[in-house]
Amino acid sequence: MSYKFIHHKGKRIFYIDYSSCNDKEDKTIALLKETAQVLKMEKAKILILIDFNGAVMSANYMSLAKEISTETHHLVDKRAVLGLNPLRMILLKGYNLVSKDKTYSFNTKEEALRFLTDE
Repeated sequence: MSYKFIHHKGKRIFYIDYSSCNDKEDKTIALLKETAQVLKMEKAKILILIDFNGAVMSANYMSLAKEISTETHHLVDKRAVLGLNPLRMILLKGYNLVSKDKTYSFNTKEEALRFLTDE
């Protein structure tokens, strides 16, 4: 469970890695809250890449993610995610319906980075 800023093709990307949050809901919620605080400190819109491979995404997590998205949507330029299985894709579609910003799913990190950095 970690986050950091990475650079790709001269663009700064906020990379959030939930891949080690595979056993407890509290880890995913703690990381969500922590990264929301980092996002709120940003001065300009940013690009976000989230890796959910193997992560637990509970109803509580999704509810909090929706709430935080409402508070921070004006800070996000583009958001891409990795590691969504078919059920999680359905959850993402529901999330996109109720959120003000859209999140796009990709099979590989390379595809996601290309999406984020293309004009």
